[in-house]
Amino acid sequence: MPIEWYNRHSVLEMEEGEKKSLYLSILADKKPRFMIYIYPEINQRYQEYIRNTDKKCERAFNITIDELFAKPQNELTQEQAAFIDDYYRKMPVGISDCTMNIICRKFEDKFDGWLAKRRKEKQFNYHILRSDAEYTPQQYNQIKRLYEDYVRRTKDYMVYAKRERVDTDDAVDVISSLDIEFRNACDLICSNAKSLCNILLDICYEKGSNKRFVWALCGKEIIDNLLQRNGHTISFPVQDPEGDFEFAGKRFRMTTKTLEV
Repeated sequence: MPIEWYNRHSVLEMEEGEKKSLYLSILADKKPRFMIYIYPEINQRYQEYIRNTDKKCERAFNITIDELFAKPQNELTQEQAAFIDDYYRKMPVGISDCTMNIICRKFEDKFDGWLAKRRKEKQFNYHILRSDAEYTPQQYNQIKRLYEDYVRRTKDYMVYAKRERVDTDDAVDVISSLDIEFRNACDLICSNAKSLCNILLDICYEKGSNKRFVWALCGKEIIDNLLQRNGHTISFPVQDPEGDFEFAGKRFRMTTKTLEV
């Protein structure tokens, strides 16, 4: 696209005239608001802008930004009207009523607070993933130190990979290498795979830590624990024209199978 379509500075450098006015009126220098759910950096910038603007509004007028917007137009002071104009002008995303923004707002209104409510209603009992294998406090503390080192190194690498635009496949290879390195280090501390799995589950699930770590290192043991708890019986859907439920235009029925141990 011509840079004048999306870069405000380029348009402002144009000579005054009808073309400049047109380009300013159709300038697409902001991603639409619904894209905050696609690009984390845009969401971060947007959320920070909303928080900072709300604080400025409370300092300036002793009311929140929502309360300011709720005031009738004829009751706004000159400073409040200017604040609102400035709010829209500096908004980091496009908040116009495009189709996707409208859909986005409907979803937000419908599901506002839903996840937090669900988490509060029913906490996941991770103990169904464990086995009866035991471990010592010394093993737990040593593994925890390894885990903390793993988290730090992983975060540092992801920041580096993002900054240097490292190829996604290369980044995955590096993280996989870290997984193997730490699994080997953990095995030296606790050679029993079942006990090691329990240690990592207790570390990663009790305090809401990085659960990817335990699944990357002990995924097989977790699945084995679940199978053993359920008598090695699994349930899964199979396609059946006479099935009792439908998905993607086809009917299915649930069936069970006992796996060979």
